[in-house]
Amino acid sequence: MKRQVVAAIATGTAITAAALSDGVHRNTVTNWLALPFFRAALQQAHIDQKPCWREQAEKRALHAFQVMDETLDNPNASNAVRRGIGATPS
Repeated sequence: MKRQVVAAIATGTAITAAALSDGVHRNTVTNWLALPFFRAALQQAHIDQKPCWREQAEKRALHAFQVMDETLDNPNASNAVRRGIGATPS
């Protein structure tokens, strides 16, 4: 089913793996990529994925800041680690 391939490619799966997940040869998927309706579906899938990727990035960034704050506040963390995290670019 072409939708499965579109969804796989839109989430970052390689064409060969996306083809295998649908039971078709990678050349078939390459041929599909030349079809305007397939390209349009792939473009729409990428657009639909953007909020998901943004949400994941925001969650990971929040977690990273929490870890950095915990490390900076940890009296057992080495000075080198705390200076590295707290350092500002020059």
